[in-house]
Amino acid sequence: MDEMEHKFLGRSTGYAYVFLLIVLSIYNLIQLSNNRDVSFTSFVLITSVAIQWGGYEWFKHKADQTDKEPGQILYITIVLTAILFIFGLVALMFHGK
Repeated sequence: MDEMEHKFLGRSTGYAYVFLLIVLSIYNLIQLSNNRDVSFTSFVLITSVAIQWGGYEWFKHKADQTDKEPGQILYITIVLTAILFIFGLVALMFHGK
């Protein structure tokens, strides 16, 4: 894949991600107004934004070797996101019982 194809792929993936966030946000707001319950889509929406932010910070830090930002913050963010994801899955397993 050359640079131009890579750029096109990145842009189309970005557009798809923004579309996904907008649709999930609208759906989530409708569900919250009807049921007043936090649904699985809320969890997916929050987790995807956290993963995108964490990934961006991780790749930015890895690309710039002169960056003095401590890498421990990135590791802590990744670990906390994983823990939140696991607790969310466990909560969803016992939600209906």
